[in-house]
Amino acid sequence: MMEFDTIHYSKCPMCGMASSAAAGACSICGASGLAPWPAGAELPLDQRLTASGRLADAYALLQDQVSRVQQDAPSCVRLAWLAYAFEDMRAVEIWCHEASRLDGDSAEPHMLLGLEFQRSARWPEALEEYGAALRKPGLSTERHELLTRLSAECRGQMPEW
Repeated sequence: MMEFDTIHYSKCPMCGMASSAAAGACSICGASGLAPWPAGAELPLDQRLTASGRLADAYALLQDQVSRVQQDAPSCVRLAWLAYAFEDMRAVEIWCHEASRLDGDSAEPHMLLGLEFQRSARWPEALEEYGAALRKPGLSTERHELLTRLSAECRGQMPEW
């Protein structure tokens, strides 16, 4: 089995997906400010594939794992982020709803659905998802600030606000 040195990878602060350490922005969501992948942290194969730009391979691997072996919320969220990169709104919605079903306390599926709705100029739905994410327990200060900013952006696009 081949060993991978995590020093060659970065972690996106927005989607949590791996990118090449040389990348200036995340290949999934476009966020900047990539941080080194945490030392000693596991880097799953789908994340290594994502970091090397093999998004379709990462998606196929995760789909296979979820359908046959490992159906958990983090895997479903990673599938949703990959679908977001492919601009496949239907798949984003499906995988976010599945992640929420598996972990009802997670804010991530709601944030991602909000981003997808915002990208589609569906402001009220985006705002509703951001609100749902903000009500989830255990939200970090950074995530709370991000969701508050995203909510304000949506309100600014809605004529009635």
